[in-house]
Amino acid sequence: MTHRALLLGAAYGSLLHVPRSLDRLEAALGKHGFRPIERHLDLAPEALLARLERFAATVEVGDAVAVVYVGHGGHRHGLGYLRPSPGLRPVVGLELGARLAALLPTTSNVTLVLDCCHAAGVLEDPSHLDATALCRMVAAQCERIDRFEALPDEAPLEHVVQLLAAAAPENALEDHERACGLFSSALADVLEHCVGSEVAWHEVLDEMRLRMRTRPGGREQSPTLGGRHARRVPFSERESSLNYDDFACTLLRSGIHVEAGALAGITPTDRFAMRALGTPLGAAAPLASVTELGPDHAVLTPDGDSPPLPLGLPLRAVRTMPTRHPPPSRWQQLLDAIALSPRLPPAAFALRWGHIDHDTLTQLPEEGGRIGSDDDLWIAFGTRRSKYAYRLYFAVFHLGPDGRLTPLSPAHPQGLMLPCDHDFLLASRLAHGLAHADTLAWSKGQPPGAHALVVLISDRPIAVDTIARSIHEAFADPLAPPTTLYALARMNFSVIRGRVRDLSCHLRAP
Repeated sequence: MTHRALLLGAAYGSLLHVPRSLDRLEAALGKHGFRPIERHLDLAPEALLARLERFAATVEVGDAVAVVYVGHGGHRHGLGYLRPSPGLRPVVGLELGARLAALLPTTSNVTLVLDCCHAAGVLEDPSHLDATALCRMVAAQCERIDRFEALPDEAPLEHVVQLLAAAAPENALEDHERACGLFSSALADVLEHCVGSEVAWHEVLDEMRLRMRTRPGGREQSPTLGGRHARRVPFSERESSLNYDDFACTLLRSGIHVEAGALAGITPTDRFAMRALGTPLGAAAPLASVTELGPDHAVLTPDGDSPPLPLGLPLRAVRTMPTRHPPPSRWQQLLDAIALSPRLPPAAFALRWGHIDHDTLTQLPEEGGRIGSDDDLWIAFGTRRSKYAYRLYFAVFHLGPDGRLTPLSPAHPQGLMLPCDHDFLLASRLAHGLAHADTLAWSKGQPPGAHALVVLISDRPIAVDTIARSIHEAFADPLAPPTTLYALARMNFSVIRGRVRDLSCHLRAP
């Protein structure tokens, strides 16, 4: 098996950091055994696509393949694209998707890295189009930069590991101190650290997020991981054997800092064992307790009699003990956290939901609806002209029996923005004739127990400090309530023996 990489860059205009970013990534990939590594800068669109085709022709069965693009990207009217050269036509997501799909019959070990603005909104799957239809659609998109009107039943590009620098509405930022792309710099650092370790892609992304948040402007960029292989060992076809409920953290003078974020679920009575990234948890692992819990971070302090902390690799904090008292559910914590916030009036939004059965959207009633645990779900959301908000944001979460609150629209961790008088559809699989690149990452085969879908709506980007703040902080100053307007909707259902039943909907917004 050969490790082959193709590095492409667009360094014109203000992106002077692109060559340095490619240098860092080329060095990191080299440590993972990539030879040869092709590299090209500022190619015309046709030349870039031709390079991708020639690169695909060199790939042999079972090769590990990495395709990297660092440069200009865009997103307009629901359509994402790359702009490899100034003044020329864009490379739309369908073209990029077609070149990646051509690799999959030869090897399923394909990794795509996009360090560009609006990265999560670029890639489109062309597998349902024949060659003539693909050419026609690409020409229309390049001319109009307009939305594509159909999506395929199957998504072969789900087999491609997709490291995406920014959510569709966001810009990719530069690390000025390092003269490098912020995303590329963090990715190169983590890849170099985890050579030979039993680390999975989702751990790589967690560690990158931690590093990016500590850099200037890093909290304004939301890197994401696409595809179905989040637990794969980088640039291989096997999954990591290390599966822990853990958090990326860093050792500072004041203690071990965990970037808890909005959904970490850390409580003051939690206990943690420490391990190095990519290594198993030893029987004599150092133990630590929570000594500080803020809105978007936690501080852990090692026990006095614990062994020394593992050094040389990034740290992971593994929750080892449940809280002494059952913590409030994540739903209850959401209610408590926004208890002082003004509520959005129902006239500002409308919400419907249901399931997809044989490419048909079926709206579920508030009482008595039934779906199977493997059904595809959809949520339709509409905004209305309102004096309360010029635009609205919303996010969808799955509340499991264990109290874990998981975002179902990972491309928009900050919440999806909608202008007033606009309708939007999220679904785990879209029927023919419906078009949108955003999908609910709804997992199949839900475990038995009480489940819920939670929709959080706000008049500004979903504030992680509002979601994550403790009950005590939420009520600390009753005279100064948050100014953000909120609405919450919870849709309860239960899973028994693999079937969903007794489904009902309860809207908590007034």
